[in-house]
Amino acid sequence: MDTSIWIWIVVAIVVVAIIVVIAVMATSRRRKEAKVEAERKHAAELREKAERTERDAREQAAAASQAEADRLAAASSAAQAEAQAERARLEADRLAREGNERSERAAGLQEEAARHAREAADADPDGTTDRDLGARRDSGSAGSTTGGTGAHVSDGSRNGGGDEARTDIDDARTTAPRRTDGTGV
Repeated sequence: MDTSIWIWIVVAIVVVAIIVVIAVMATSRRRKEAKVEAERKHAAELREKAERTERDAREQAAAASQAEADRLAAASSAAQAEAQAERARLEADRLAREGNERSERAAGLQEEAARHAREAADADPDGTTDRDLGARRDSGSAGSTTGGTGAHVSDGSRNGGGDEARTDIDDARTTAPRRTDGTGV
């Protein structure tokens, strides 16, 4: 074999080696670029995931704040309702006390009125009673009763004369029971 064949074989081997090196370098560069692109894609996914997580965290924080505000509002409403119920209870207690006081005053005034009526009946020389006063008040629309005598005085101008008025007074004096022994008989 000739040297020229050996030269061609060496040149072919060198050319094949260069092609292999270029191919390896090209694929290596593509692998690096693919790797870098994959890392970029992965980083973008992680950023997006981080943004979603952060957004979810903010939404959760906002929801928690809203829930806390709702709780505070409900507690405030409950406190206001309790305060209003307490005010209503105090007002009811005050009105009950006032009603009891008025009832006691009314009972006291009724007792005092009854006592005054008894004293008046005891002090009345004609012996009129509460029942007599009630009957006179009912019939008092036709005239008026005199304070101490219990006689019925009619209006003379309506009936036409004054003699009738004098007769009513005389009748009242003779028919009214006189107290001589304090019993009213």
